[in-house]
Amino acid sequence: MHRITISFDDQDYNALEADAKKKGISLSDYVAQIVHKSIISHNIDYEDMAKGYESMADINIELSGGNAE
Repeated sequence: MHRITISFDDQDYNALEADAKKKGISLSDYVAQIVHKSIISHNIDYEDMAKGYESMADINIELSGGNAE
């Protein structure tokens, strides 16, 4: 496990602390969860995802009896 020191202004710190308390977890665990979810969302390959949607659309058109081009 690695440690990183982050500085927050009072407003952000208080908001994070309040949210962590509502969830019943430590502030450090809550911030770690936020960072983890952020990393996942930033690592999504949107170009590959778009190609996947295009392929699915072609399959759906073909299944419906239409013409996919």
